Amino acid sequence: MNEASENKNDMTTSGLLRVLKASPECFKEKYIGPADNRTFQEYLKDLMEKRGVSASLLIRDSFISKTYFYQFLSGERLPGRDMALRLAFSLHLSVEETQTFLTLAKCGVLYPKIRRDAAILYCLQKEMSLPDSDEYLSEIGEDAML
Repeated sequence: MNEASENKNDMTTSGLLRVLKASPECFKEKYIGPADNRTFQEYLKDLMEKRGVSASLLIRDSFISKTYFYQFLSGERLPGRDMALRLAFSLHLSVEETQTFLTLAKCGVLYPKIRRDAAILYCLQKEMSLPDSDEYLSEIGEDAML
């Protein structure tokens, strides 16, 4: 199997770099995908509407102060990584939606080779709540999100 046809999740970093050097357009189409031109603020509002979640409910469920939340919602500020993750769990986002959410928040995606990120990915996949995910992270000796 050539490297361009391998599953992107199964490729090593060096394998991805070889694909990039050999065929930048193939790499861009397969591994990067189309750009999401929305802002974090737009994506957050879209997700809240799609899920039927009010600002007050999201503030409560994510344990984020009202002031911070409205700064995110207005586009005045971007959340830090753990705050973005708290919002993602509170919105019950899929792994893919969470990765887009983190990208738009300029926080960096979850990387399965990092133990804590892998645990968070596991919790997202299992559709665990934010408190249950935090408990799981604590049980395995990783920093909680709250």
